[in-house]
Amino acid sequence: MAEEKKRRCIGVFISKISHEYQKDILFGIYKAAFEHDMNVAVFTTISKSREVDIFTLPDYDMLSGVIYVPYTFEYDYADDVIRPGLLKAQKEHNFPVVVLDKEIDGFSSVMCDDSETVGEVIRHLINDHGCKDIAYMTGIKGHMHAENRLRKYREVMAEYGLPILPEREYYGDFWFAKGEEYLDMLLKSENGLPDAIVCANNFMACSMYRALQKKGIEMPGEVILAQYSDEYYSYPFITGAVKDVEPAGYKACGMVIEMMDEPHKYDREVITIKCSCRMNKSITCGCTPVSKYDMSIVTDEDYSYFSEFNMIVTDLLSRKNYQDLFWGINWYTIHIKDIDGIYFCLRDRWDEPGLDMEQEMEGGYTDRMRLYYYRINLPDGTVKDAVRNNEYFPKEQMLPIIFRGEGEPSSFIFRPLVFGDKSFGYVVIDNGSRIKTYESSYDFWLKDIANAMEAQRRLQNMKYMYTSDLMTGLYNRNGFNNMMPEMIKNAAENQKQFLVALFDLNGMKFINDTYGHHEGDYSIKTAADIIAELTLDSAVDERNFRIGGDEFVKAALGTFTEEEIQDFRKRLEKRVTEYNKNSGKAYPIYISVGICVKNHDEEYTLDSVTSEADKEMFIDKARVRKATGFDPKRKQ
Repeated sequence: MAEEKKRRCIGVFISKISHEYQKDILFGIYKAAFEHDMNVAVFTTISKSREVDIFTLPDYDMLSGVIYVPYTFEYDYADDVIRPGLLKAQKEHNFPVVVLDKEIDGFSSVMCDDSETVGEVIRHLINDHGCKDIAYMTGIKGHMHAENRLRKYREVMAEYGLPILPEREYYGDFWFAKGEEYLDMLLKSENGLPDAIVCANNFMACSMYRALQKKGIEMPGEVILAQYSDEYYSYPFITGAVKDVEPAGYKACGMVIEMMDEPHKYDREVITIKCSCRMNKSITCGCTPVSKYDMSIVTDEDYSYFSEFNMIVTDLLSRKNYQDLFWGINWYTIHIKDIDGIYFCLRDRWDEPGLDMEQEMEGGYTDRMRLYYYRINLPDGTVKDAVRNNEYFPKEQMLPIIFRGEGEPSSFIFRPLVFGDKSFGYVVIDNGSRIKTYESSYDFWLKDIANAMEAQRRLQNMKYMYTSDLMTGLYNRNGFNNMMPEMIKNAAENQKQFLVALFDLNGMKFINDTYGHHEGDYSIKTAADIIAELTLDSAVDERNFRIGGDEFVKAALGTFTEEEIQDFRKRLEKRVTEYNKNSGKAYPIYISVGICVKNHDEEYTLDSVTSEADKEMFIDKARVRKATGFDPKRKQ
């Protein structure tokens, strides 16, 4: 058989990819990668907590290189997770790494010179609006972008021979906190309000807009407000310029590709790309009158998701079990448009009940991940999907199809699926060869999905606590009474045989009286483990119960041959013999079993089946007593 063709894949570490800056970066990366017939795997987050586990997922032996965009992260914790792994991979086997828009020791970098974008805003205010007194709020003092943008403001003002008063320059925070403070300083200054105020990013521009509105200062009547922005649709009513960083993404990807063949070609080199820009002449400078402003550009990009008719949360929270929940999720993929596929890669055992799973789910990803649900939109318009799929893969493969070699190259977006500090796993979107990311509604969609999964997990845990035996972990008598009618009904509807096996742990009274109840409890747990681990190969639904002190039941649906039933008896006897040989206990254990099987077309009740199995079990007790020299002091 010919070896399956593999395609090289480039990884990207980035945050908040629904934002304009990130989209431009990724579009450039996609273009360069697709031109060289390579796939792209994007690992992304929107916050911290357990989400940063996504950056521990990639195996650098599987990827061909990584582009890291630290500028998009608002917290240092991500860098603490990402940087050590990249440095180690680069040192150990010349793994290609390019950092975008930040200089980090040990790595090659591509820097975006966006200062000209600020220059375009200042020139617009001077040339088109006659502004001579312009105040400027830049970012954090010492920050590379803050200082570069401030320098360009000074250069353009000097170019036009315009003075800069000391109070007209102010260091902000790149966030929403400083607008009101700076406005108060301007109003209290000797010269009062300037002709215009320019902010070095959209968040600070928004904070200044709110401060001006709060004080009743008209824009543009009393002062013009303008911004530099990474986002064209972020506060589009504020005049500004948006930089185009797609060429920087293209260059970074190109460098990684070259470094695959020549590892030291850009050894710790810093390359600067000058960014072009797009002007957005809007309301706050007067170029666009309010009456002519197009309000559609500030509406949600996916009204169907954010509308009052979206019942996703109510619907998913009302689902009765995991199967039902994920078929509901399957329906609501209508909100994720124009994709080739979506894959839920979840932790091994995430859906198993028990309080011990609470702590386990705070431990990142498991060595073995489970492809729990997927939906693939095929080229002919049909859909291939599956829920509770039993396909497992090693964590280091991430998602095996990202290295597929057939067809056109593709982009894959890996997004963590978390609830607080609990990690369910991650979700992968396959965009095919489309040059696209996703809209912000996807982040809200995933949050709703995680909330519904956690709600279902808690519901199942409550059911488990009610129907489970805390000593053994098997279902208890409540579970037996609740589940048996359903299993009998399913056997008839699906034309399956119904099997009941009754087990009894012989000699419990002797063990308790002679060695103490702690040894009796140990024997009960041992028997429960043996019964649970011995499965029936033909069973399509198999459940184990502890219905009394030392009495157990295995119920199953399937198609059972006499040969399989006899084989089960032999495996049980062998397993008990092995335990007694190696347990080191002063006493042996013996388990008697009686088995009854009913066809789907037979008339029977739960009582009749258990009664038949019980009679056979007592016959087996006599056999065990005879075969083992059963001590008559023990329970008969």
